[in-house]
Amino acid sequence: IEVIESSPLRGVVRVVRSFNKSTITQDIILEKGKRTVDFDTTVDWWEREKVLKAAFPVDIRSRNASCEIAHGAAEYPTHYNTSYDQAKFEFCAHKWADLSEGGYGVSILNDCKYGISVDGSDMQLTLHKAGCHPDPRGDNGKHSFTYSLLVHNCGFSTESVIRPAYNLNYPVIAVEGSSISDVTYDSLFTVDAENVIIETVKPAEDGNGVIIRLYE
Repeated sequence: IEVIESSPLRGVVRVVRSFNKSTITQDIILEKGKRTVDFDTTVDWWEREKVLKAAFPVDIRSRNASCEIAHGAAEYPTHYNTSYDQAKFEFCAHKWADLSEGGYGVSILNDCKYGISVDGSDMQLTLHKAGCHPDPRGDNGKHSFTYSLLVHNCGFSTESVIRPAYNLNYPVIAVEGSSISDVTYDSLFTVDAENVIIETVKPAEDGNGVIIRLYE
């Protein structure tokens, strides 16, 4: 464990763990003004028939967890009262999974890991696996990804959970350019409703116009 960055704006602690033939290197990042703890992770994976998870036992009581699906969300039980519940080893969660109680909650955001399980108040994001079929070596090698623990005190909403998940998946990209006086640049498109997401902007396939995909 070592501190690799420490400033008034950003702190980074690097943690390296080894087990069997594999190694996990994580930069745990705190930034001023952000409500997340980011885990920038690289896994050098050489296991078989194992599943690697990151578990967060949070102080939240809720009957259901909310997980992102395409253009929406689905709720899954956090208990295992029936055989149907017990058969759900993990849920599908695209960019985020949230567990909320009253006016506050905890979310796990990710940029490419889409399976999560919630047992009571224990949230477990599946980071990697070691399947044997169809290719027993298919998951071997180095894999890099980022996930974040997000806390919010305003309940689940577009602003508290969904937009931070989009920010993680689509970060700002800086490119070199030139300044032009008397010209102001803004977003290509904006919406004035907080609960509406601009999902996709693309040219029309017939070359006539622009297609904007939004969802509420």
